[in-house]
Amino acid sequence: GRKESGEVFTGEDLKLLDTLAAQAGVAIDNAFLYEKINDFNQSLQEKVDEQTSELQDQAEHLKKLLKMRSEFLDIASHQLRTPVSVILGTISMFKEGSVGKLPLEQQERFIDNIYQKAIKLNSIVKDILNASEMDTDEFIFTTEKLKPVDIREAIKNIQTNFTDLAKEKDLKIKVELPEVSPKILSIGDYLEQAISNLVDNAINYTQAGEIVIKLMSRQGRVIIAVSDTGIGIPKDDQVKLFGKFKRGSEAKNYHTDGSGLGLFIVRKIVKAHEGGRINFKSHPGEGTTFILSFPEVK
Repeated sequence: GRKESGEVFTGEDLKLLDTLAAQAGVAIDNAFLYEKINDFNQSLQEKVDEQTSELQDQAEHLKKLLKMRSEFLDIASHQLRTPVSVILGTISMFKEGSVGKLPLEQQERFIDNIYQKAIKLNSIVKDILNASEMDTDEFIFTTEKLKPVDIREAIKNIQTNFTDLAKEKDLKIKVELPEVSPKILSIGDYLEQAISNLVDNAINYTQAGEIVIKLMSRQGRVIIAVSDTGIGIPKDDQVKLFGKFKRGSEAKNYHTDGSGLGLFIVRKIVKAHEGGRINFKSHPGEGTTFILSFPEVK
């Protein structure tokens, strides 16, 4: 622009303008640098926050793993040690010859005791292996493995398998089945295992009364309900019921040999079915009902 005095620009004026222009350029350059530094700091802070969050998540995950490991070792050491100790102790008596001097009936009781503890040991190992197999997001039943399953027959087999165990506690196992068996797409062995785990739990935690297995078809879904008249599940324990190695606070007083894996396995099997659902209702002292439901196939 023009000088206010109206005079022409002198050489000194131009030098002053050059100086001011250089200072303005430095100021502008500093402003750009400040903006870049500010952006860098913000980006750095975001990365730090992101890494901190990841570290916190990893620390929390590690904490959970360590807790699960501790719970596993507590349960496994107790559950595995007990039957092994009984088996070793009884066999050592046979080896020493002391059992051979007893009446035949007593010898048979010792042999039966070994047999029962071996079955229990096998069951615990099976639960641990199954839980390890299922403890992954990839445990899903693919279509090519699924076949229509006759659930009536599966429930009848389960009733037969558990009749003797129920009789030992003076319990009854009742089944309520429709005339025509509804079918679902499943893998028969896994489905029987899920229902068997529920029936086994019902027997272990019921002191008197009955266990009822009910099969029905409602609105395009197959429903399997397993009810008992047992101790029920305290409200505080219900939220963690399906976790690994989780047992109700009262459960340990009624069934010391539980692994804490049965319901975890049941839920994993049910959720491996597309559209599979599991729910339960329970009142302490009044019993529990577990309800499995699956899409029905015609």
